[in-house]
Amino acid sequence: MSKSVGIGMAGATMAAAVLLSCASPGSAQAADLLGPAPMAAPASEPLVEWGSGWYLRGDMAVMEDKRDPMMRLPGTVSGANRSKTGFGADLGFGYQFSEMLRADATFGLAARSKQTLTSRFACTLTSGRDGICDETARTSIDRYPLLANVYVDIGSFGGLRPYLGAGAGVAFVTQSWDRNAVFDRTTPFVYANVSPTYGASPNVGKTSVTRFAYALMAGVGYDISDGVTLDVGYRFLDMGKSAVIPYAGAGVRTANLREHQVRVGLRYRID
Repeated sequence: MSKSVGIGMAGATMAAAVLLSCASPGSAQAADLLGPAPMAAPASEPLVEWGSGWYLRGDMAVMEDKRDPMMRLPGTVSGANRSKTGFGADLGFGYQFSEMLRADATFGLAARSKQTLTSRFACTLTSGRDGICDETARTSIDRYPLLANVYVDIGSFGGLRPYLGAGAGVAFVTQSWDRNAVFDRTTPFVYANVSPTYGASPNVGKTSVTRFAYALMAGVGYDISDGVTLDVGYRFLDMGKSAVIPYAGAGVRTANLREHQVRVGLRYRID
């Protein structure tokens, strides 16, 4: 009995070996037909969003336009130090470095600032005739500030984010003037060196200068939608001094180019 069992087990082992030897060539051929096993794809690197932190901005400004007299005229002068309402606009782009710190660059265009001065004084024609002269002097100033600004956002209070800021840069200023005097309201009156203080009339000209400019800001931001912030604030802008009319030997007349602005704008985050 044990001999027959041993013979049976040996036969089964030999049969299994034969089957394996027959199956191996077929498996290798199948593997050759399928080609090499595909390699695992390398892990993809995380995408970096270029827009994260960047934003665009646009602002409208209302300002008090009050200038010192841009020219000195003889006699009694009127029209100086009158307040007018002026308007302006800024465009720019910036970057939010953290929850508290951001910076941007802005380019501004303010409405043309105009001033008209009039005066009346006693005068004498070259013929020796005495009379009264009336003079009108008009000046205009266009200014374009280019500023780099830094802001500190002071937390969040019910969705409102107050901030303080400061900026510095340059202002491109274009100045023009036109002054003329009339004798007894009918005859053009020409004078030069009436006094070194007053210069000459008629006098017409235009100049362009670049001045150092700086700004101080305070305001508050509020998110009105995803990625859009309403910005309401105040800005003090100093663009140096403007020199308009040369005196006849006494230097130039200067006036401060300073503005107090109330501003409303939007910041759009590029995400």
